[in-house]
Amino acid sequence: MDSIIEAPVALDAEGGDHGPAEIVAGAVLAARAGTPVTLVGRAEVLEPLVAAEGARGLIDSARGLIDSARGLIDIVHAGEIIDPAEEPARAVRRKRGSSLVVAAGLVADGRAGAMVSSGPTGAVVAAALLGLGRLPGVQRPALAVVLPVPGAPTVLLDAGASTEVTPAQLAQYARMGAAYAAGVLDVAAPRIGLLNIGEEPGKGTEPIRAAHALLSAAEPGFIGNVEGGDLWSDRVDVVVTDGFTGNIVLKSMEGTATLMLGVLKDTIGATPATRLAGAVLAPRLRGIVRDMNPDSHGGAALLGVGGNVLVAHGAARRATIAAGCAVAARAARAGLAAQIADRLAPGGGAVKGA
Repeated sequence: MDSIIEAPVALDAEGGDHGPAEIVAGAVLAARAGTPVTLVGRAEVLEPLVAAEGARGLIDSARGLIDSARGLIDIVHAGEIIDPAEEPARAVRRKRGSSLVVAAGLVADGRAGAMVSSGPTGAVVAAALLGLGRLPGVQRPALAVVLPVPGAPTVLLDAGASTEVTPAQLAQYARMGAAYAAGVLDVAAPRIGLLNIGEEPGKGTEPIRAAHALLSAAEPGFIGNVEGGDLWSDRVDVVVTDGFTGNIVLKSMEGTATLMLGVLKDTIGATPATRLAGAVLAPRLRGIVRDMNPDSHGGAALLGVGGNVLVAHGAARRATIAAGCAVAARAARAGLAAQIADRLAPGGGAVKGA
């Protein structure tokens, strides 16, 4: 069991495609693993759902599951809901009693160490900026995702927060990504790469070439340009790009992984011989599937705001929600926001340990 953080994770119970029931189930999983959670949403809806999950847990009481969850789940009422169709910035300003805005407020007040939401990304970003603000010097926040490279997870940012960025902003992303790799993934000296169409410094667009020059001059951990194939290697720990490119890369990877796993499943089940071979290989295959699961880190971390925020996928199920709470708790224990602020301060650009 992970050690418990001093402040709980504020979990937006109203976001996501599967309703509060699935999010409450994820909160219970997280609590049983040792992460305290404050559910934020309509109390009249959440209280019976928590009770139902507790009653179901009594069936497993012989294994001590319900005891580990006792006292680790709280509820804070938030009666308003932000609809995905609403304009994000306007919605969070108008609905100050929404679960997203209240969750961000809990982090700002120190009553939560981090927040997790599977609501609309734009609304989560707007609520975080309204409630937590930007860290000093941050021009634009970025979404950082951990690519499930077996044995060598890679941080990719930006994954969709800003589609057009400047060279200076890309350099900031490098520092924020390095802080995430060091603080959350325990990478001692993160290696930073700039996503490009070739390794040579003169490749790419003018902003990319300018970003390469900035990173070469200021980042000891910068290893130069990296190409798409390097994302699945152990050559690099942090890959920096704009949100337009990063989001396409991420969705392409997710689609490819889904396709390949489907092909593998169909192939194994095709004949009696392949089914027998599949049974023999099953333990190893399960490990590979687990290592390559894009949901193992719970979602995308929003870096550059004045608190720890994780954006889960809208379709996230309970296991993914629980994983997101665990990652958010780890970021809070590491003091991730403070680490990012330190790296962005004058003279703080060097990758520690490099």
